Amino acid sequence: MHYPNKEIELHDAAILGLLEDMIGKTSSLITLVENKNYNTLDAIARMMFENFIYLKFMLEKDTSNRGAAYIYSLKRRELRIFDSIAEQTLVGSKVRSFLNIKRDKFITDFPKFSDLNYKEEIETFNPYDKKIKTQKWYNFNGRINNLRKLSAYLDIEDQYILLYQIFSGEVHAQESLKYFHFEENYVTVLRKEVDSKTHISIASNFMIETIRSVYSYYGLKEEIKVFNNIIAANYRYK
Repeated sequence: MHYPNKEIELHDAAILGLLEDMIGKTSSLITLVENKNYNTLDAIARMMFENFIYLKFMLEKDTSNRGAAYIYSLKRRELRIFDSIAEQTLVGSKVRSFLNIKRDKFITDFPKFSDLNYKEEIETFNPYDKKIKTQKWYNFNGRINNLRKLSAYLDIEDQYILLYQIFSGEVHAQESLKYFHFEENYVTVLRKEVDSKTHISIASNFMIETIRSVYSYYGLKEEIKVFNNIIAANYRYK
């Protein structure tokens, strides 16, 4: 996309960054399927659902504030990581030792994270009602404090249950038994096999809906027509 007269703002960075990340994850999924390597397909589909739901929420309304809230949540995460590495504790010392860096040099290399004004700006940023205190960037009304509630708000809680919860097993190392078949005095090591058509279908639907939404938000009417024609042609070809 090229906008010669448009200044990229925080919410644009959030939208385009999440979209680019979805495209990258789709590419990774395709590569794995083509090579019949099905490990991490669930994890990729799960991550794509997060991208999808975040973009769906941002583009629903109040996009400027919601996109900015997402960006600032990433900045707060950076601060947490910096503080964990810089902290003067045994754990902090072990982390710096692993990274082979001295504390003074680490702080010098990342000066803005030590700037009290910067830290205060990041920690106190609130694009919603100032009375609403939240740890989740999408909790704009004080009632959406997890992804399932966000899914319910967007009327896709069924997809959360079918996709996110089921696919979370691979992410949380809860699939070990799928790789073994136990019999008395005998153990068979299995290779993971899945119906990759399900993952391809899910990824395709997420990408199609997301691209249409992004194009629509930026008023790219002609691009939407071209994109829809390409999708229609592909389906007719299949």
